Amino acid sequence: MCCNFYNSRQIKRIQYQILYSTVQKTAIMKTSLSLVISIGLACMVVTSSAVENPRVLALLDNLAIKETHSMFFKSLEDMGFSVTFKVADDPSISLKKYGAFLYDHLVLFSPTVEEFGGTLSVEGIAEFIDNGGNVFVAGSSQTGDILREIAK
Repeated sequence: MCCNFYNSRQIKRIQYQILYSTVQKTAIMKTSLSLVISIGLACMVVTSSAVENPRVLALLDNLAIKETHSMFFKSLEDMGFSVTFKVADDPSISLKKYGAFLYDHLVLFSPTVEEFGGTLSVEGIAEFIDNGGNVFVAGSSQTGDILREIAK
């Protein structure tokens, strides 16, 4: 068994190193997230350039995400996207009506959802993609099975 004794100066240096490391990791994660979002926005802009007033359905875990990610959604609106916000388990969710898609893009900021509301399903999202729709998915360490299934 080994014991190390540190004086207060050494402890402060260790605490600083831990803090500095945490700040670096946070900066890298923010940069990576910004890059991913920028790439997603670029893809949506390129593929929707032929569509006037492209429609986006944003499915959220909760409506607070609308505020916490307001810069992302504001940039979509500034580029001419019409964004509709719904909670992912809302019973009124539908991608199609009378055989036509209601949206051009789908943003899934609902990593913890276990089951989508309304008529939305994995098969419906696959059909949406097959017919030219774009899907932007945000995940987390608590990502549910339904989003994992979409990613397959």
